[in-house]
Amino acid sequence: MDLSIYLLCKQDRVGLLLQYYQLIYFKLFKLDLFSIFFVLQ
Repeated sequence: MDLSIYLLCKQDRVGLLLQYYQLIYFKLFKLDLFSIFFVLQ
């Protein structure tokens, strides 16, 4: 029982990290898209 709770907590932490990195990459990607868009214009 304790092991499953530990694994769930670990999975949650990994999920939070992935969401955090996705947010950062999305912002960078959006910035890249904007810069490319402005360069094309």
